[in-house]
Amino acid sequence: PRRATPGWHPPPSPLGLLEEQLYACPWRLLAGCILLNKTAAIQARAVVWHMFAALPSPEAAAGLEGDEAGTAGLAALLRPLGLHNTRARALVAFSKAFLAGGWTDPTDLPGVGPYAADAYWIFCRGLWRGLEPADRELRAYCAFLAATGGQGAALARDPPPPVPDLGVPEDAPVALRLEAAVRCIQADALARKAAKREAAAARRMAAAEERAAAR
Repeated sequence: PRRATPGWHPPPSPLGLLEEQLYACPWRLLAGCILLNKTAAIQARAVVWHMFAALPSPEAAAGLEGDEAGTAGLAALLRPLGLHNTRARALVAFSKAFLAGGWTDPTDLPGVGPYAADAYWIFCRGLWRGLEPADRELRAYCAFLAATGGQGAALARDPPPPVPDLGVPEDAPVALRLEAAVRCIQADALARKAAKREAAAARRMAAAEERAAAR
């Protein structure tokens, strides 16, 4: 078995990868990678923290096995990422197997492929030397480590965002918490669209004022 690097904490990089914020909890890192797989990081970031607010632990996610309403709620939460039904089933099966133990490589777990496994060895275990990830971002992070002797560049780590307030009690049924998380994601998406429209309108106004001043 591979031996972890003692006292390893992945140095913050200019890349600002999501994995840099999730490394302290292997379950969260692997679950986050299931969301990131075949998905743009900006899309995954809009969902992942709400998912962890509704499902804060592998026990909570594994508990959805056989819970049709809860699994449907998780799929609804993951809808913006595509393949939402497949991802929901994979997250539940992965969480159950993660808790069962007995695995030596992340790829032993359902739903976990080479990308997530590479991220685990790099960020959770510090075993980046000699690794050749297929993922472009992971290759860039390994190159950053190699260029700094594995010590990083003394950059400040971006802290995880505050836990989203779902507006329901923490002991509420999981299906209810997932429904609340979906509403929060939808509200955030509408707010981002409104902000983009306002920014575009402000740019048009500024351009019009410049043209008027040039006359």
